[in-house]
Amino acid sequence: MSDAQMKRRIIAQSSASDPDIMGFVMEAIVQAGPPVRFDGPDAGAPLSQALFAVEGVRHVEVSAAAIWVRKDSLAAWDVLKPAIATAIRSALDGTDTPLGAPKHTDPDTALLRAVEELLDNQVNPSVAAHGGHIGAERVVDGTVFLRMSGGCQGCAASAATLRDGVERMLRSALPEIRQIVDVTDHAEGDNPFYAREGGTAPAFNRPVPPM
Repeated sequence: MSDAQMKRRIIAQSSASDPDIMGFVMEAIVQAGPPVRFDGPDAGAPLSQALFAVEGVRHVEVSAAAIWVRKDSLAAWDVLKPAIATAIRSALDGTDTPLGAPKHTDPDTALLRAVEELLDNQVNPSVAAHGGHIGAERVVDGTVFLRMSGGCQGCAASAATLRDGVERMLRSALPEIRQIVDVTDHAEGDNPFYAREGGTAPAFNRPVPPM
């Protein structure tokens, strides 16, 4: 083992919910962007090739400084852990791009995905209680186009919901948003939650981190 490999510390962390999953936590970030997942060896990603060469490895996910590995249910961690640690060290010490060459994502595409994730996780669970849904149709030059449906379409409180709730949440989490545009045809809404003015917009209670 080389001096560099001896210095590379890896901490094994069991999953609290699945005995077939274990995290191998590094002292430095491996993947700075969104998590990268592998269901098999990727010719362009040396880390995935090294890990899937270990018999019993079934799935790999790399997120920040952690490399999460799912094993075959019949495999034993006491056998797999040292082999996985060796594979990780070999891949990380052998190249500067263990996950392959960086993939350049269009900024608007990346922003659209981020908006969709935020809507799905923090907004739509609230508006679903009113029979509504808010989706992101597209992003063009930093402008996000949203469409309301169900109980939100034609709802008297839709403007307040969008401006005081959704827009504030999106802008807090994603400051790169330049503008938010509602493209909903509210005149066509046939089942609005509030048919008259004066309705109260649904509350969004899940806080957004400052950054």
